[in-house]
Amino acid sequence: MMILTDCDGVLVNWIKVYNEWMEEEGFRKENSSYELHERYGIPEEESDKYIRYFNMSAEIEHLPPLRDAIKYVRKMHENHGATFHCVTALGTNKSSHILRERNLKNLFGRTTFSKIDCVERGRFKKPILEKYRDTDAIWVEDSIKTALMGYELGLTTFLMNHDYNIHEDIPKEIIRVDGWKEIYEHLFE
Repeated sequence: MMILTDCDGVLVNWIKVYNEWMEEEGFRKENSSYELHERYGIPEEESDKYIRYFNMSAEIEHLPPLRDAIKYVRKMHENHGATFHCVTALGTNKSSHILRERNLKNLFGRTTFSKIDCVERGRFKKPILEKYRDTDAIWVEDSIKTALMGYELGLTTFLMNHDYNIHEDIPKEIIRVDGWKEIYEHLFE
């Protein structure tokens, strides 16, 4: 079984560490918007700059797991042979890619991820997801926009619930979950 998964907000708690980092930079969170420029009340270009700086920092190697991700991702891989392909909008900095890979291998094991693709934010996940169109691959995401992309390609899609997406309407075929345990139970029980 192939499980395609986003990383930040799905496997690791990027936003927690980013919020702490932004506070150290002198910014206060104004709301829980998915759009970080709205969350911090700053221009989009400035927000993009801070996201790039953060994603190139050593913090990327030490992000904590999201909720129950370690237990159930490992269980799916080790007990059921699931293979994971991480598709993450980290950016194109090669050093960041190395740090992301180290973080994932340290948390989830050396063999869990068959591939880790780091792309720019936005539409750049679609060409990777397109390769799995109308297959039995699973897609796990926290962004509604990108979850819809996988759903429209015929992938079984799970949306990881967060304060920034919980109130948004989605097609009933996209399965909302609070953690990996629910994904595990849906797929293997």
